[in-house]
Amino acid sequence: MSDQGDGQDEEQAKRWWRRIPWIAICTVLTALIGIASLAFTGVATFYGAEVAKDQLDQSREQADEETRWQASRVTYWIDAASRTPSVHIMNRSPDPVSQVSMAFFVRLPDGEQNLLFPVAVGELPPCSELVISMSALRYSKGTAWNKESWYFPVAGRTTSLVADQSVPHGAWFDGVPRFDFVDREGVDWNRSDGDLELGGYGFNSGPLWGDTAAKAWVGQAMGTERLKTAFCGDEAT
Repeated sequence: MSDQGDGQDEEQAKRWWRRIPWIAICTVLTALIGIASLAFTGVATFYGAEVAKDQLDQSREQADEETRWQASRVTYWIDAASRTPSVHIMNRSPDPVSQVSMAFFVRLPDGEQNLLFPVAVGELPPCSELVISMSALRYSKGTAWNKESWYFPVAGRTTSLVADQSVPHGAWFDGVPRFDFVDREGVDWNRSDGDLELGGYGFNSGPLWGDTAAKAWVGQAMGTERLKTAFCGDEAT
């Protein structure tokens, strides 16, 4: 009897094993593996795309930095604290820049009248600084700026402007509406409120903004001083 019972138990065990839906289980496992594989592929593709995007952005930033390298080292600043206020134009790069032009306002001591000084520098050598002192400025009383023309005193060009009025003590620099130049690659740049931007107007064209320019009396710089910059090729703005 014992042997017969053991045989029945073994047969029942075999039948239980056979009752398991192995095909269905294998199908489900295969599907799960496929889903996991797709998920892994999707994640890998996503991260791969993110890495490629980061590399592209980095390449663009590097190219932009290379494009802006020289231009970022060409700038101006106004020394208003010294006994004789002055405008400083600097090229702190080891290469020259060309077609440098700017315009700045000077406010007379009464605070009512603005003077406009358009200045064409031309080429600015490497590692150099141009200083335009307030004492070198002359203006024509009552002569409004002509929007169709520029005056080129620094570049040595002739002008019919009769600027015979010295800027009186107590006047102050009152803004730089434009500053343009062309870098070594022939790219035009400008600084608006000190910020460097692509594009420039050049010597003979382009607006000066607002009614302030239209109502200003025009003047010119009668002389400049050229200096060597203290830093060259290092700091940028």
